[in-house]
Amino acid sequence: MTRFVRLLGIALLIAASPPLEAQSSRFSYGGLLGLSFSKAGGQDIGGNSKLVTGTAVGGYVTFGFGGMLAVEPQLLMVDKGIKSEENGLSATAKLTYLQIPLLVKVLVPIGDPGGMTGFLFAGPGVAYRVGCRLTLAQGGNELAGDCDTDEETDALRSFDSSVIFGLGADIGRATFSIRYDLGLSRLDQSAEANDIKNRSLIILGGVRVRMNQ
Repeated sequence: MTRFVRLLGIALLIAASPPLEAQSSRFSYGGLLGLSFSKAGGQDIGGNSKLVTGTAVGGYVTFGFGGMLAVEPQLLMVDKGIKSEENGLSATAKLTYLQIPLLVKVLVPIGDPGGMTGFLFAGPGVAYRVGCRLTLAQGGNELAGDCDTDEETDALRSFDSSVIFGLGADIGRATFSIRYDLGLSRLDQSAEANDIKNRSLIILGGVRVRMNQ
């Protein structure tokens, strides 16, 4: 995972280097970096569910159609997770996914041409879990380890699906967005099949390179 993040960082720097034309475009690409805030949902999640913070990093390609409509496939490495607290014991499972969102964007130019552009977006996302970190804490003591080495995590589903929606803005070569990632797949694939799903708020910023028409 560390190597992947380094490669994406290099790609982000490369994407920021070329000069951008102050014109509209039908094709752009770039890098993204941000924070995720997750709190598990579902009918079987108890009232002791807490917030799990993590990171999100990746890239995207945007294909514009007709000036106000675009399709944007993305590739993200994003942290989600489950945290519960009971009787002084805190248990946190941070789940790292390689996610592919496919977003449809509605673009709303704001101000002069080539200036700020707002956008709304929505679409499906599929993900594969590539990491799982379990942390137990009680009374100032903490124990952490890779939970993918635990046989009990066989009950934890590797694949996840979600519906993603949000809004954002492009300002020059910079892009900013906030999204809600609504998990559709149950994380528990054991015989009990508890209804526990991912729920995440993700804030992203990045750079983009526009290819002129």
